[in-house]
Amino acid sequence: PTWIGRDRAIVAGMAVEAGADILILDDGWQNPRLKKDMVIAVVNADDPFGNGLLLPAGPLRLKPAALWSADAVIAVGEVLHTELESVYPIHGRRVSSWHMPFTADDAVFAFCGLGRSRQFTENIQKLCVNSGVEFCGIKTYPDHYPWNRVTLAEIAEAAGSAHLVTSAKDWQRLPEDWQQRVRIVDLSIAWAVPAQFTELCQKIGNLTKK
Repeated sequence: PTWIGRDRAIVAGMAVEAGADILILDDGWQNPRLKKDMVIAVVNADDPFGNGLLLPAGPLRLKPAALWSADAVIAVGEVLHTELESVYPIHGRRVSSWHMPFTADDAVFAFCGLGRSRQFTENIQKLCVNSGVEFCGIKTYPDHYPWNRVTLAEIAEAAGSAHLVTSAKDWQRLPEDWQQRVRIVDLSIAWAVPAQFTELCQKIGNLTKK
C-alpha cells in the first residue's frame, strides 16, 4: 500500500498503525521529522550533479558531499560518472520493454509527462529498433502532466493509425477509457553487479528484525 499526505510524520504513523513493518519514504532524506534507519540516494549515473547547485538554481536537493552519509547510493544510467566512483554506487542501466508485444508490422506513437522525457524518447527509440516496430514520433509534456481529453485527442490525431504508448507512470493517470486505448512501455533496471542490489534488499528486509 502507498500512503500519501502533506504531513509525512502523520502519514507514517497511520501506515504503522495499519500494520506496516517497513516504511519507504520517497524523496524524504532532508525531512527532519522522521528518523531514518537507512538512507538510499538515487542519482543520475551519467550526470549526477548537473551544475552543482541546489534547487531552484540547479537539480540538487542536497549538496554532493551528503552522499558520503547515505547507507547506499544507486546510480542509474548508461555510464557511471567518475565523480561517483568514490562512493561505490550500485550501478544499473534502464531497460525498456513492451508491456504487450507488438508485431514487426506495427507502428507506435509515444507521449509522456516525465522529468527526463529525453531519456524516455531515447529508450523507446532503441526499443523500436530492437523489436522491429516503426517509431512514428513522440509528444512530451511537463512532469506529472494532468492528462485531459482535449490533450489526449490531439495526441491521438497526431498518431494517426499508430498505436499509442506511454510510460507506466503516465498510464496510471489516464482516464479509464483511455487506459484501454494506450499501451505501456515497461521500465526495468539491469544491474551491473546484481549481487550488490540483492544484498541491499536483504539489508532492508533485516530492518524488521530490529
